[in-house]
Amino acid sequence: MEDGERTAKESQLGDGTAPTGDLHEGLAQALAHVEAAQAHARAGEWEAAGERDRQCRAQVEALVGNAGNLDPEPLADGLSAIRERYRELLTLAETERDRLADDVRQSVKGRVGTRAYEENR
Repeated sequence: MEDGERTAKESQLGDGTAPTGDLHEGLAQALAHVEAAQAHARAGEWEAAGERDRQCRAQVEALVGNAGNLDPEPLADGLSAIRERYRELLTLAETERDRLADDVRQSVKGRVGTRAYEENR
């Protein structure tokens, strides 16, 4: 692999590690990325959470692309563990979405109330 290709792959993960097709290492990297995404989400760092999500997906794609060479049982178990972590991440994202929607509704109510007050002064 040429340096330019390596740099592109490394930047794909953002932490200097390229996606790996090795089962145990790849699953560990993917789990680490999704767990980091959860930590960023809990901290309200949604851009960083999104980046870690992209890194996890790239790792899973590398594993699945190499699935013909991997033992299917550990791969399925690992992907199930990643899926469970994603469910937790999805819950965090839905909670944030609902919070933002409430903020928007409150803002709209405030503007409507202000407009009504101004019209009836």
